[in-house]
Amino acid sequence: MCLRAHPDLTELDQATGDGDFGDNFCGGVAAAVRLADQQGLTGTNALAETFRDRVGGSSGPLFGVLFTALAPGADRPTADVPALAGALRRALNRITAIGGACPGDCTLVDALAPAAEALAATAPAESGRAVTNAALAAIGGAHGTAVLTARRGRASYTGGHSEGVPDPGAVAVALVLTALARVHEPHLAGDLPGLHGITRGTTPLAGTRDETPARAFKRH
Repeated sequence: MCLRAHPDLTELDQATGDGDFGDNFCGGVAAAVRLADQQGLTGTNALAETFRDRVGGSSGPLFGVLFTALAPGADRPTADVPALAGALRRALNRITAIGGACPGDCTLVDALAPAAEALAATAPAESGRAVTNAALAAIGGAHGTAVLTARRGRASYTGGHSEGVPDPGAVAVALVLTALARVHEPHLAGDLPGLHGITRGTTPLAGTRDETPARAFKRH
């Protein structure tokens, strides 16, 4: 899913930034898949190493923080909800410290913060769908950036040109959480929108579902 999002992420970034986010993000995911295959790394460790060390632009370090925080628990066969909640909270705190963005600034924080809150608020009876709920919260947060005025990042320099367009970084966070949910809670995949439901806010045709495997999160 993350790889097939390249055209949509590029289009979003052409409206809000310099148009290279799709190349950077999807190129990083593809490189991480190759690294995991070549070196036998777990998927999230490969993502963390790739985005920290090889992906340019502002997205590389920020997503490197996210994947580094997720790495200890994201590749386990069963979701450790408290551990994942703590990982998202640590990533959120670190990213806000680095970039200075807060919820409402029209950045990836607007998808990451509600996902972290959803996981942290998971009741015991809901633990079996905690990651799916976090993904849905991230998707809602990403879509909500379309009505925000960008105050941080390159989109803040485009003025009204970015209004009505979701932040591509927030959309990418939603894609990451959706991929994670599909790995940990595959029986709930039907509760999640397909690719264009995330990147464009559109609903797939009835009876269809995005079956793209989240390879970068699978164990090697």
